Amino acid sequence: MKKRFIAVLLTAVVGCTSSAFAGCTVGNDNDGTKPEHTHSFTNYVSNNDANCYTQGTKTAQCDYCYVKDTIPDETTVGGHVFSDGVCVKCHNPLLEYTLGEDGESYSVNITKTGICFEKEITVPAEYNGKPVTTIPEHGFSSLFHTEKITLPEGLTTINDYAFAYSKVLKEVSIPDSVEKIGFDAFGGCESLQSFTFPRNLTEIETSLFNDCKSLTAVNIPEWITRINLNAFNGLSSLEEITVSADNTAYKSVDNCLLTKDGKTMLLGCKNSRIPDGVEVIEDAFYGCVSLKQITLPQSLVELGGFTFYGCEALESIVLPTNLKVIARHTFDGCTSLKQIHLPASLQEIEYRLFADCANLDKITVDPNNAKFRSIDNCLLSKDCKILYEGSNKSVIPHVVEVISDQAFAGRKGLQSITLPASIKQIGSGAFYGCEALTEVTLPDGLERLEGGIFTECPNLKYNVYGNMKYLGSATNPYFALISEEDRYATSYEIHQDTKIISGRAFEWCNKVESLTVPDGVIYIGLFSFSCDSLKEISLGKSLQYIDVFAFYDSPLTKFEFRGTEEEWNLIEKSHQWSDGMPQNLTITFKNN
Repeated sequence: MKKRFIAVLLTAVVGCTSSAFAGCTVGNDNDGTKPEHTHSFTNYVSNNDANCYTQGTKTAQCDYCYVKDTIPDETTVGGHVFSDGVCVKCHNPLLEYTLGEDGESYSVNITKTGICFEKEITVPAEYNGKPVTTIPEHGFSSLFHTEKITLPEGLTTINDYAFAYSKVLKEVSIPDSVEKIGFDAFGGCESLQSFTFPRNLTEIETSLFNDCKSLTAVNIPEWITRINLNAFNGLSSLEEITVSADNTAYKSVDNCLLTKDGKTMLLGCKNSRIPDGVEVIEDAFYGCVSLKQITLPQSLVELGGFTFYGCEALESIVLPTNLKVIARHTFDGCTSLKQIHLPASLQEIEYRLFADCANLDKITVDPNNAKFRSIDNCLLSKDCKILYEGSNKSVIPHVVEVISDQAFAGRKGLQSITLPASIKQIGSGAFYGCEALTEVTLPDGLERLEGGIFTECPNLKYNVYGNMKYLGSATNPYFALISEEDRYATSYEIHQDTKIISGRAFEWCNKVESLTVPDGVIYIGLFSFSCDSLKEISLGKSLQYIDVFAFYDSPLTKFEFRGTEEEWNLIEKSHQWSDGMPQNLTITFKNN
């Protein structure tokens, strides 16, 4: 009877789960166990395992059987409990000090072990009789509970990322002795509500207040003489911008931060009115999510990079007739923008102009423009051979040869697109994030297909062969190898009809050790075989081009070209095609 009871009990323990809703059969009433039942847990007991890193747990046994359930104990917290600057649980100090190279001063940072729950932290002016002068990189970054930090007089340097991503930090008291505040020092401090610049600080560093979403006002004092680009990116709640009248480098007009001559605008907000005379706008409205409309002055010549980046509410904008340059990412993320008209004066554009403009339907260009034109909602070079930007309603002309990087990126309304036979090259990320796109047919004359072109296109239909995904041409369903079907596979077979291996095709295939590229392949894209497990590769002799970093970080021990050395030398290669390959690797050749 005893042996039977043990066997039944072991079966019950294995068969039961810790779920309170699972059914469980445990013997019968005759052997002292309970019949089939639903687990019920009522008497939880603390495990006393809370520490400075994690919350504690508690455990209960089922009221009817031997199953146990362990859950977080809401009455305990993982984190330091400080008394007189020392944790009573792990005995680590609240602050850690490092003696400087001169031996005369200290840097200070929050203890990096465990979780700090202190809401207020005051840094002392001295340690061991020497002054505290420096906050090191990441010194007080990623604090999730601290709301106020007071820094001492005598502190001179706050280094890069010092308070970055301390998301509940509302107030930092900085003494006038501080002379330097580094890159991104307050980046991601979403709760920071105000800031006063110390009197010895003369320069505002790049990304200093990046994504400080609660900052409503920026007040530039007279002693600030240099403001770097991108210093105020992502201030989505900004309402007021002022500059001291005594500042010799900058001024403010109608909530616009301008250089003293009034020609360059560095910062704006939803309440800005841009004055006439401004010639260049830099990243002034980056992340201004509440900006719905803005009037640009006729004096404007250049829209700098990221000017309206992430302005989600911007529905339309009239570009002035003297505008000559639109830099990278200018309207990136303007998801409400539906149409844009480019003036005759425009001479230069950069990449990702309208990336992630999900609702952009209409693109037009003044017919008198000497460098660009629009046809069927496509922004084109004057000879129509390059497509720079497309919309949800684009029809690509039959003379286009190149689709530029990110040309249709983020056009969420794009459901279908016809690629004409003239297309020879499609740039990186050209259709990235086109969520509604279901089908693409590649032209037979396509020669180059760069990386990430169809990434984040979840509804796009592929042809699958040998654990890889392909897009086809009118005559060949396996024309272009795009990416892996199963990134954890240990072997892949490239179809014999494949002509193009797109950029990053095998980038995530980190279990494959050997690959054979068929003779018909003519193009290998950037990072195509960047696999940290790939040891052997054999290339066919039809290759015409190998792009940059094609085999980056692959631990190759065998590199074979199935042709002669003369044929290998005729292949066009990017000047960095072999970067990241083992330096002692020898290429072997075969005769015809």
